[in-house]
Amino acid sequence: MQRPRTPSTLSESVRQQLNMYALAASAAGVGVLALAQPAQARIVYTPAHVDIPINGGLVQLDLNHDGINDFDFSNVYHSYTRKGSHLHNSSLNVAPEQTGNKVLRFLSRRTVWGAALAKGYQVGLSKPFQPGDNKLPMVEGRDNWSSKGTYGPWINKQSAYLGLEFLIEGKIHFGWARLTVSVNSGDCQGICATLTGYAYETVPAKPIVAGKTKGGAGDDRATEPNPASATAPGSAPASLGLLAQGHMGLAAWRRRDPSGD
Repeated sequence: MQRPRTPSTLSESVRQQLNMYALAASAAGVGVLALAQPAQARIVYTPAHVDIPINGGLVQLDLNHDGINDFDFSNVYHSYTRKGSHLHNSSLNVAPEQTGNKVLRFLSRRTVWGAALAKGYQVGLSKPFQPGDNKLPMVEGRDNWSSKGTYGPWINKQSAYLGLEFLIEGKIHFGWARLTVSVNSGDCQGICATLTGYAYETVPAKPIVAGKTKGGAGDDRATEPNPASATAPGSAPASLGLLAQGHMGLAAWRRRDPSGD
């Protein structure tokens, strides 16, 4: 006959140490899970209807609503008389307001313009952003001794996009601004422009698609590995694994822990 087994008992010190290991392992495991979550891309979109009036001063744009103006627009008309001729110059312009902010450009033979992007254009790294904090024209009207006419990529654009690069706490972010522009059309005399919306990407250096107002989910993982996803040898999560193995794991843990009874 088999002798009845006597249930083994653990000393108070062993139980306390097991509890400490379990609590530490649980906390560390939760921390690892939290820190290992992928960085979620999020597009913050702001609808707008802001006219950029002729000779109305600067219209400032704070892309991420942090109280810092990132870009500004101006719509300037200047007329004058020379040698009995009535002449004028006009221009719709965009400019960075902070050092490091940039506007995506379009190059023509003589002028660097703020590019008029179609919906769906990807704004991101390696795109042709204008270096420095230069003001870029979007449309120009000229009636002077050297030229006469209207020029630029934004002439009569009903919905086009500026590509924008700006800094948040020293890190590059990308955004877009949507505008409608008319030149001497209908009730518009001169250059008429309206800002109709803008957006930016919250993840640093992540591209944004012009016209996109919501973040995607397929490619939102952080590009750099999270160091918290690795567990150091002998740390609490490893001990938790031994404890989960039952009495076999307990025996192994007791062999590793010289303080076990």
